[in-house]
Amino acid sequence: MAVFAEHYLLQMIGTLGTPAKEVWSCGIRLYGEDYTGFDEEGWFEGVGRTAPQEWMLRTGSKISNQAALTGVKFNRINAAGHYADSGNTREYVYPTPVVGGGGASSAPFQCTVALTWLTDARSRGRASKGRIFSPAPAVSVTNTTGLFSAADALLMATSAALLLNTLDAGFGLGGTIRPHIMSGVDGTYSEINSVSVDNRVDTQRRRAASLVGLKSVAPVSY
Repeated sequence: MAVFAEHYLLQMIGTLGTPAKEVWSCGIRLYGEDYTGFDEEGWFEGVGRTAPQEWMLRTGSKISNQAALTGVKFNRINAAGHYADSGNTREYVYPTPVVGGGGASSAPFQCTVALTWLTDARSRGRASKGRIFSPAPAVSVTNTTGLFSAADALLMATSAALLLNTLDAGFGLGGTIRPHIMSGVDGTYSEINSVSVDNRVDTQRRRAASLVGLKSVAPVSY
């Protein structure tokens, strides 16, 4: 059974392909010591909706126009890892999907780049690392190394760090809510202090498995 410190989850949801052939989602968890005075609806209507949109559009995010952000959710998560109020969830659908601003890409839909969350609080163990997988990377892999440029990796890390910094909010009498790494094992949590991106393309096998391809068969004529 999960044991979380109560927190909030900002979930970004989107599609891949035109027309949409696949879906993607990324979640960022936010924690505060005391939520008294926190205007959930006001934060979501402002920062919660605009920050993911800006991340999608930034060229430095290196998200290709294969990906589109279609909606966001923002809900409080209880100790069991479920919505604290499952009968009253908060969701917003963009009137027009927000297409990635990184340019064109011919990469398969299952290709992603891992954005790894790091904290100054601990270097190992629970709540020491987290990650999301950025969709449809607009990067060029070299034939000699199988890697994309370190400069592009830095751009992606910088853009993700800006996204996290934008989500930070103060409220009430000294209250804050910030992106955190949350452990569901023992309730440990750590503030995210940096973003690491290496220059390898990852593969999300769930996405690859969900694509339905057409098999081509050629007979062997002896």
